[in-house]
Amino acid sequence: MADLDAVQHQLAPLADAARSLSWNRERPWRPESHVWSESGLVVVDLHDLSVRLGVEAVERAAALAPELAAVVFVTGRGRHSVEGRSRLNDGVTEAVEALCAARGWAWRVPRPGRVLLIADPARAPRAATGALGPLFWLGALGFAGLAALASPLLGGLIALAVVAAWWADRRR
Repeated sequence: MADLDAVQHQLAPLADAARSLSWNRERPWRPESHVWSESGLVVVDLHDLSVRLGVEAVERAAALAPELAAVVFVTGRGRHSVEGRSRLNDGVTEAVEALCAARGWAWRVPRPGRVLLIADPARAPRAATGALGPLFWLGALGFAGLAALASPLLGGLIALAVVAAWWADRRR
């Protein structure tokens, strides 16, 4: 919750700047309504901001990225744009790419219309890194054990593959 409050506070000046946008009367941008937590990740919805203000939001949130470990920016896909392409997504992706290159961070697109910045993969939630949880590995180990009972050679190979995959996942 402290992360969420910190990001909302960091982005508060953008609400004032967004008031000058022509669509602000119908769709005002406010940190209280456009910043939330989802699966342990802070999510910043940049809808209702211009490209310039969206990039500024990325830069402001990036100042907190080392403490957050990861942050998601929602840009939309551009389905309502005249060109059918999100200029906001293009601008935000470019800004995130530049920040990550300069600071040695990582980024990815978890799904269309979202850009995920990962500053510290070791502390980032599994939702950000794509790491598999302990329940998955317990199930995989149980499957390998049952396979070993059914066919020792095949089960041994499956168990070896599960351990190798687990080791690789932990090192990511």
